[in-house]
Amino acid sequence: MARRTPEIAFDTTVDEVMRLWPATIRVFLDFRMGCVGCPIATFHTVADTCGEHRVDRETFLAALRGAAASENPDGSVAGRLFGNAEQAVRIAQDDALAAALDQTLLLPGT
Repeated sequence: MARRTPEIAFDTTVDEVMRLWPATIRVFLDFRMGCVGCPIATFHTVADTCGEHRVDRETFLAALRGAAASENPDGSVAGRLFGNAEQAVRIAQDDALAAALDQTLLLPGT
């Protein structure tokens, strides 16, 4: 299957980005954004978040797209939903992130 560019755009909600491309969670953390587990993530877009955190929009969007592409280079639905198993293990080993992910994954949409 041919590679495809991730469909992350400025108007994509933060919640959608993190659910569809779990590797992007690390990008939010690297940019020191408290979006993981935030109840506003279902309403805020990538553009809203950049404005709120005073982060350069183009730089942040490029980082999100890079993380999404590295997680799922073939563009498959299974890859997008389940991601890279090695990445999932690394995320689970990060205690602070694991706690936020538990809340997000176990209580979606709350």
